Formats: sequence, structure tokens, C-alpha cells
Amino acid sequence: MLSVMLQRSVVKSSLLFLIIIFISVSYEANAFDIEIDSPEKAAKAISIYRESRTSEIGFTAMSALMDFAEKSDLVYLEISEDHLPWVMDKNIDEELRHIMLAAYVIGNVAKQIETKVKQNSHCAGASEVTMLIEQIKESLSESQIKLVKASVAKSISIGDCTAT
Repeated sequence: MLSVMLQRSVVKSSLLFLIIIFISVSYEANAFDIEIDSPEKAAKAISIYRESRTSEIGFTAMSALMDFAEKSDLVYLEISEDHLPWVMDKNIDEELRHIMLAAYVIGNVAKQIETKVKQNSHCAGASEVTMLIEQIKESLSESQIKLVKASVAKSISIGDCTAT
């Protein structure tokens, strides 16, 4: 279940709105429609996403995993502004913020599916975002790379993680 834990009420509605819009609109299912109704299917979708994060099938897997994270009782996520500083950073391209959020959720879900432990895993989410950025950095401007890397570094330090 996606649990939105926010520390600042001013940001609460904006962050929740962004998450809801992303989940419901950004990457609609297409001809490669993936429905996830089991941990095994979630693991397969995670594998598909990781193999081709920026392809059409990768975005479809991303969308299906976001839907799974929102609806499933098998996973638990805490989303906070402190742990995801890029989500509200208007200096970072909106689409990039969305796919970073999705990567965070997917990394978190992957850890829970792998370990069969229903517990938020911020560090796994942050690690997945780091892998995404490494994969797509060639398509980003220098200024976006600097902003994103600083934001991810802040997230990792707040969560007492180390980048992998």
C-alpha cells in the first residue's frame, strides 16, 4: 500500500497531487499491457523495467509497478519530501521528476518482493534512482545532471544510505 507520509502540510497537497497524476495519467498502459497480481509478476515487471527503463515496454512496466505499489497489500511505501527532494524541485524537468519518483517506488517494491518483507526501504529506492540517472545522463543537460545528482545525494544522506 502506498502510504504518503509528509512532514510539511503546505507541500502535502502538491506532492500527493503529483503522485496521483503520475500514477493515473503519465504512462498509460499500451499494447504491452502488464497486469501485476502476484509477487512473481511484480518481479518480472521489475526485470522488464530494469532491462529497458526508457523504452515503451519499460514505461509500461513502470506504470504497472506504480499501480501495483498503490493498490497492493504486499508492499508498504513511505513517501516524504525529505527523502524525495527532487519531487518538488521545479528546477528539475517535470517528466524527469516523475520517472525518478517511479524509479524510487520500483526500487522500494523490488526490495520488498525480493526479501518478502513488507517494510519501506528508502535506500533501495534511492539506489534505483541512482541507477536510472546513470543510464539516462547522456540525454540530460549539464544543469539537470547537477541538480539531479545533488538532489539524489541529499536523499541518500538523509536516509543514511550509500550509493550503489
